[in-house]
Amino acid sequence: ILVTLSAAAVAAFVLFLVFRAAQGRITRQTEQLVEATRRDPLTDMPNHGTLVEELAGAVEIARSKGEPIGIVLLDIDNFRLLNDTYGHAAGDQAILTVAELLRAEFPAGTVHGRYGPDEFLVIDPSVDVEVLEHAIDRLRSALADRALQFGESERLPVTISAGICSYPQDADSVTALLTVAAVTLQEAKLSGGDAVRVAGASPDVPAETRTFDVFQGLILAVDGKDRY
Repeated sequence: ILVTLSAAAVAAFVLFLVFRAAQGRITRQTEQLVEATRRDPLTDMPNHGTLVEELAGAVEIARSKGEPIGIVLLDIDNFRLLNDTYGHAAGDQAILTVAELLRAEFPAGTVHGRYGPDEFLVIDPSVDVEVLEHAIDRLRSALADRALQFGESERLPVTISAGICSYPQDADSVTALLTVAAVTLQEAKLSGGDAVRVAGASPDVPAETRTFDVFQGLILAVDGKDRY
């Protein structure tokens, strides 16, 4: 009886260890799967949904503390032409180059990630817009030294355009803030690209007009991206 009870106790302990190890492995795999849904597979940066979620959280914190938030929406110029001419590998290389320089330019504490196919979003709490403008100018200068070459092609410059705005000066909600950034970015691109534009403050504009401007801005941003 003692031998049987001892064997049963040992077997139960072994099974406990096995189940605990299996549970730990399942937990880790679940966490990895959840994290994978929050990150862009190419750049390993936060994806669109995660960035919007982060911005919403940052706006709530800023609203409670009465602090500003600066955001930058930047876009790789002529990205579709690059893809069509040299293939998706060339487009991926351009995206990875911009992602690398973003990581180097914006330190920890700044949220940045891939907002769209050729767009990146930077969320920087409590930072002056001029500071962000200088940071993007440094990134553009660094890109000038990182021309890409594919096969027998000439060295191809990679340029970006960027729109900068801030909460609460330019908008007081996540949707409006992203719209202002998109419209400002579009202004930079329509000026010829390789440019940075800062949204203008308009505190005296009535709320109804600001709401209409948000809708109009969305239309302009979508129309500029893909007219069809």
